[in-house]
Amino acid sequence: MSKRAGIVLLAIVLILILAGCGRKKGPTPVPTVAGATVIPLTPTQGPTVPALPKYLPTSAPTPASTVPPTQPMLEATPPTIEVLTIGVTPTVVEPRVEVVVNQAIGYNGPGETYTVIGLARAGDQLIVEERSPDGKWLHVCCFAGRPGWIALQDVRPLTDLDQVPVASVIPQPPGASPLPSPTPMGE
Repeated sequence: MSKRAGIVLLAIVLILILAGCGRKKGPTPVPTVAGATVIPLTPTQGPTVPALPKYLPTSAPTPASTVPPTQPMLEATPPTIEVLTIGVTPTVVEPRVEVVVNQAIGYNGPGETYTVIGLARAGDQLIVEERSPDGKWLHVCCFAGRPGWIALQDVRPLTDLDQVPVASVIPQPPGASPLPSPTPMGE
């Protein structure tokens, strides 16, 4: 879960908790068992609990096996915790940039030596898919429906670009010869 989604979830839970505070309700209903008599206790009724001694006795407690059972032993059950699940789906924020120059040129690779594929105007927002290894170019979507590369200096980030992956495949610039295949030694 992202940090932003965690904060949103926490805020929603706090709002729900606070929304229930301050309401004046009637008395809390008392759970009943069929055939049982319920006697509500008020502060002036019921048994009083003696104050605990300031210092507890230091003698060893009597082992349970020597105490005759007067009532059946109840097994302790661990408390159950209910988790409130709120139907909130975290939203994924796509990294975006906004064009800050009059016209930004889109290329089919990260550099001005590549072929121009389109233009973006000032104020256009583009989704960032990846970045060049040197960080100076962004692979964005889209120039007239085609993904392309734009210079980082021509845009301003609208979201954090630190999480944008570095491009693993960079197209060869036009006129560049592909790298020669390695030849085995001794041939």
